Amino acid sequence: MNALYFFILFISFSVQAVRLDKVNLPKQGAYEFGSERSVTIPNLKKGCVDGVVERAFNRIVGATNTQQDEFITSVLVYYKGKPCLSYIANGHGDKNLYTLNSVTKSITSILVGVAIDKGFIDGVGDAASKYISVSYNFLDEITIHELLTMSANIKWNNNDVFVNGEVNLNSLPMEFMYHKNPLKFISTLSRKSVNSFEYNEYSAYLLGKIIEEASGLPIHIFAKKYLFDPLDINYFEWTMLGDKSANMSGGLWLTTWDVAKIGQLIMNRGVWRSEQVVSSGWVDVSTKAHTKTAMSWDSYGYLWWLKRQIINGKEFELISARGTGGQTVIIMPEQEVVAVITGNYFPEKMLGHKDFDRHFIMRFLTRYF
Repeated sequence: MNALYFFILFISFSVQAVRLDKVNLPKQGAYEFGSERSVTIPNLKKGCVDGVVERAFNRIVGATNTQQDEFITSVLVYYKGKPCLSYIANGHGDKNLYTLNSVTKSITSILVGVAIDKGFIDGVGDAASKYISVSYNFLDEITIHELLTMSANIKWNNNDVFVNGEVNLNSLPMEFMYHKNPLKFISTLSRKSVNSFEYNEYSAYLLGKIIEEASGLPIHIFAKKYLFDPLDINYFEWTMLGDKSANMSGGLWLTTWDVAKIGQLIMNRGVWRSEQVVSSGWVDVSTKAHTKTAMSWDSYGYLWWLKRQIINGKEFELISARGTGGQTVIIMPEQEVVAVITGNYFPEKMLGHKDFDRHFIMRFLTRYF
């Protein structure tokens, strides 16, 4: 179980907001900013949904947490810019930090957009080698666009992470996370003959390195200065990789309320409280389908999952940031809905609940909004 918990901190499997100093495992540390005292929780807006919607919300969330464990740790729904519905599981609080896992990748996409807006990066057509000073030939062959769409020519395999229910410490993702020089590790990987979508952990890492080299700032400081400070996000943690850089693939910890700010930023095409934090053009292009995935979320933008789904004859546009274990941001632009889900389920605890977000979309969000 401990090995599983450590892996949860770094890639895509969620636990509740376990503090790093309470995880009894070798640690690579974390960057921590602020405290619970610096978190402001807005009041739910009364009357923005009616009693029927509220009862349906409580019923569908409550039905999921009927086991001994709380599979869903928090749910928050914004409608037309107002916080309307909130659920916090027993033993949790509004100011808890939750590991976002791969939701972090979508935030990395926003940071790339900010770096382009600020002139640190020229454009997505640039090769990675233009910005990363260490000389590795493979960087000449990879563009920022390919990293954002996970279509670079590097072979990757997430399938061997678990063996007989245990974390395989020799798996490719674990080796990458622990390696003292992840960039050098990536350089040793095999190449694909055709660039095609393949979900991986290295793309967000390389994008973080590009931003660091281009801006002269550590990526977590860049994020704080250009994204979190404008959004009034004052409390977060970011776990480190072996080279002491922030894990851009899945290492960010935020409160549910602050995750909702990220969703609202995308909903509002980069605007937060009248300030253009990231350009509307970047939001548009990053949430546009660039490649097909052969998954239930069948399209991929710039580190955002996308699909258009017809339910009861009505078509819905869905944008999502997703981290295994239940961490989910759902954006429905036409309905002006942002929903955030944090979860506490991983392989041996799935018990049919791994599709809660799908159930929540089908049975609640698209039915009542």
